[in-house]
Amino acid sequence: SGMLRTSIVMVPDAGGATPSLAVKTNVTVASVLAGGAYVSSGGLVPDELVVKLMTSRLTSRLRRRGFVLDGFPRTVTQGRALDQIMAERANGPLIVVDIVVQEDELARRLGARRICSTCGLNAEPSDESTACRRCGGQVVHRADDTESVVRERLRVYTASTKPLVDYYRG
Repeated sequence: SGMLRTSIVMVPDAGGATPSLAVKTNVTVASVLAGGAYVSSGGLVPDELVVKLMTSRLTSRLRRRGFVLDGFPRTVTQGRALDQIMAERANGPLIVVDIVVQEDELARRLGARRICSTCGLNAEPSDESTACRRCGGQVVHRADDTESVVRERLRVYTASTKPLVDYYRG
């Protein structure tokens, strides 16, 4: 069928929401995001929890027209579960996009990354305003962009997600 089934895999803070929104804007598909509270500490959501949640989301009626996954899978275990979901539902091939960003560029981005403290909107990197363009709230640096959290994200990526990239290349 002509449905798009894509997973965007990347080093932490490479800007995954941006490409998944760009794809979603240009193609009628559902964007499925994974993550949340665990991410704020630099860790990953446990495999069994993510697989259960994503199995439910991927099998819902909304997802039958195609999907873009942002943040799933992140481990080989999750990748194998996704492969099984795809095989059981005969959903066709999965396109996996690996976005690579150099560490010095990540550090530059993190130093500039700001969000609205009221509505959570990401501020444009070139916008130096201290007021949100959507609601007028104060624009601040993200609380989870501390050096220790970023180092933990990169450590977790190297240990858990990089092997996933090798799994899909294999």
